[in-house]
Amino acid sequence: MSLAQKTLSGFIWTLTSRLGTRFSIFVVSIVLARLLTPADFGLIAMLSVFFAISSSLVESGFTHALIREKTISEVDKSTVFFINLIMSLLMYTILWFSSPYIANFFKQPELLWLARVMGIDILLKSLIIVQRAVFMQSLRFKLLSSVDIGVSIITGIAAVFLAYSGLGVWSLAIKYFLSSLFVSIIFFIINPWLPSSFINKDSFNRLFGFGSKLLITGLINTFYNNIYNLTIGKFFSADILGFYNRASLLVNQSITTISMALGQVTYPILSKTKDDEIRLIEGHKKIVNVVTFINIPISVILAFSAKPLVLVLLGEKWAETIPFVQLLSISAIVTHLISLNKNLLRVIGRSDLYLRTSVISKVLTTIAVIIGIQFGIWGLVISSVIAIYLEVLVSMFFTSKFFEYKLSHQFRDLFSTYLLMIPLVIVLVITRNLDLNSNLLNLIVMVLTGIIIYAGTAYLFNSIALNQIKEVLLPYLKNRKK
Repeated sequence: MSLAQKTLSGFIWTLTSRLGTRFSIFVVSIVLARLLTPADFGLIAMLSVFFAISSSLVESGFTHALIREKTISEVDKSTVFFINLIMSLLMYTILWFSSPYIANFFKQPELLWLARVMGIDILLKSLIIVQRAVFMQSLRFKLLSSVDIGVSIITGIAAVFLAYSGLGVWSLAIKYFLSSLFVSIIFFIINPWLPSSFINKDSFNRLFGFGSKLLITGLINTFYNNIYNLTIGKFFSADILGFYNRASLLVNQSITTISMALGQVTYPILSKTKDDEIRLIEGHKKIVNVVTFINIPISVILAFSAKPLVLVLLGEKWAETIPFVQLLSISAIVTHLISLNKNLLRVIGRSDLYLRTSVISKVLTTIAVIIGIQFGIWGLVISSVIAIYLEVLVSMFFTSKFFEYKLSHQFRDLFSTYLLMIPLVIVLVITRNLDLNSNLLNLIVMVLTGIIIYAGTAYLFNSIALNQIKEVLLPYLKNRKK
C-alpha cells in the first residue's frame, strides 16, 4: 500500500472515530444545553486549563516519543507506564490541595469538589497512555475508532440521564472521568498488558530527550489554548464563559476534527519517510491542500449560518452564542495550517524548532490578549482571531526555513484553494438575507446551496485539491471493493 493510501486508510478510520465521537458529543451537548444552564457549562470550562495542564504533565511527551520508535520495546513501555503513573498521582495530589484556591480565584465555591471529582480522570488516563501509543504506532486506527465511538455514546447517555435526574453541573463532571474509565477497561480487555519492569534509566533518558521539548511545547500550547476560558472566567461571568465555551465547542467539532484526525494519522506515517525530504514535503503539501479544501466550506458556512444554527440546535436561551460562533469561524479557516506545519517539525525530530515556534506564537498571543481585554469581551475574542493568523505565519515561516519549501511557494499552493471561497461567500450573503420565516429552513437552504456552489466551483476550475482527493480516493475504493 502506498504512503498516500496508508494515510487515507488511517485518516478514514481516525476521521470516523473523531466524527463519530464528535457527533455523539455534539448530540449530547445539544440535549444537555437544553437541560442545563450556560453557567453550568461555564463552571466546567473554568477548570479546563487545570486539567489540560495536568494531563500534559502526566503524558510528558512520551506518547509521541514512543510513536516515532520503529519498534517499541517492553522496557520502553514499562518505563513510560510508571513515569505516567507517578506523575498522575503527583498531579492529582496537587490538584486536591489546590482546589480551594482555584474556587477562590474564580469566586465559585462549587469548583472545590468539582475539581476533586473531575481530577480522577488524570489517574485513569495515565493507565492507558502506553497502550494508546502502541495502537497508534502500529496504525490500528480502526480499533481506536471503534472504542472511542462506543465509549462516547455510553458516557453521553449517562450524562443525559444524570442531567434529566436533576444533578445539574455534576452530570458534566461525572461524564468527564467516565470516558477514561471505560476506555481503560476496554483497552485492558483487548490488550491485557502489564509492565514487566520498573523505570529504566537509559530508556527514560532517550525517550524524555525527545519528549521533554514536546512537553514544554505542550504545556505552553495547553495554557494558551485555555487562556481565553481562564481570562473570561476570571473577569466575566460564568454565563458569558458558558456562551463562549459552547461556541468554541461548536466550531471545533465542526472544523478542527479533520485537521486533528489527519495530524494524528500522518505523524506515525510520515515518520516512516523522515529520511526522504522530497517525499516528505510532497506528502505534506497534499495533506495541507486537502484539509484546506475541506475546511473552507465548513468554516465559511458556519460563520454565515451561525444564527439559524444556534437557534435551531440550542434554543433561544443560547442566542448570545451566535457572535462568538461567527468570530471563531473566521479563525478556523486557517487554524489547521498551524497544526500541520508543526506536525512536520515533529516528524523529523526537530522538537527544538517545534518549541521555538510555540514560544514565538504565544508571545504574540499574550500581546493580543493584553490589548484585547482592554476592550471587553469582544475585544478579547477578536484578539484571539488575530493571534491565530499571526501563529499561522510563524508556523509557515519555520517550515520555509528548515525545508526547501519557501514561504512564497506555500502561499502560492494555498492561493487557488482559498479563491474558491469567493463564489461561496457571495451565495451565502444572498441566501442569508432571504426571509423564509423558519430558522430550520434558512439553515437547510444556506448549507445545501453553499455545498453545491463550492463543489461546483471546484469542479469547473479543476481544483488541484479536488484532483488530489480523487487521485487517492478512487484506488482506495477499488481496493475496498476487491
